[in-house]
Amino acid sequence: MVDRAAEDTDILSVDSGPDPCYAAAAWWVPRSEGASYHGRYIMYTVIRQYAGPAASQLLNLLEDKQDEVKRLISRVPGFVSYMALRTNDGGVTITVCQDKAGTDASIQIAADWVNENVSPEGTPATPTISEGDVAIHLNG
Repeated sequence: MVDRAAEDTDILSVDSGPDPCYAAAAWWVPRSEGASYHGRYIMYTVIRQYAGPAASQLLNLLEDKQDEVKRLISRVPGFVSYMALRTNDGGVTITVCQDKAGTDASIQIAADWVNENVSPEGTPATPTISEGDVAIHLNG
């Protein structure tokens, strides 16, 4: 359920629901801080792209230790969602947070986790990192 927090703001409060993306859609910019957003919700995303055979090993490890990964990543301030997917040449992880500070924290957590959990010979090359504001977000 979404309720207006106040008449002079575009900030909404949300009762927790089953879909974390629904909750994220309720983070709006106060009119005084960003009228250029025109009431759209704000989320920030970081995509880490890993290539090569070690990337496949990393994805296997992420899958095997997903409970640990979930515990770590869900502590990130403003965390919304995390996905890992296999690609033809390696893999990609996607973290969505309410702001850039959250994705910055997730980048550090990811690097630390890889350093602690992946053997030196199995460590994938440094990922290519892309990040930015979410322009459109659709749910099914």
